Amino acid sequence: MVKIRLSKHRDMFALGRYGIGNAIVMLDLLIMRVTFPWVAAVGLLAVALMDGPLSAPALLTDIYWIYLVWLFIKALIARDIAHTPQTNNFPLLLVFPFYKLGLRAAVMSAELAELLRIGVKHPYVPDHVWQETPWW
Repeated sequence: MVKIRLSKHRDMFALGRYGIGNAIVMLDLLIMRVTFPWVAAVGLLAVALMDGPLSAPALLTDIYWIYLVWLFIKALIARDIAHTPQTNNFPLLLVFPFYKLGLRAAVMSAELAELLRIGVKHPYVPDHVWQETPWW
C-alpha cells in the first residue's frame, strides 16, 4: 500500500510544484508522522537496553514535550489561518499525545508489516497484479 501511494502521488514530493503549503504538509508528514515515531521507539529501546529500564521514563518525558511543542506550533498556525481551535480548547493539547499514541502503535505495526512484506495479499488488489509483483 505504501508503494502504491508513493508511486501514485509521486508529484506531491516536488517541493516547488504545489507551493509552500504542500511543502509544509510534506515536512510534517516526513518528520512527525514517519521519522519521529520510529526514532522515538528506537531511542527508547536503546536507552532502556544501555542504561536500564529505569532511565526510560526520562526519555518518554522528553519525547512527550518535543511532540507537545510541535503540536502547539501547528495549533498556533492553524489558529492564525483558520481561527480554530479556540483558545479555550488549548489545554486539550496536553492530552492529545496520549490519544494519538494508540493510533500510532497500530499505524507503526502496519507500516512494519508492509516493509517486511508480511501478509502482502490485499483484498482490493486483483490476483494478476500480485502475480506480476516482484518479491525481494
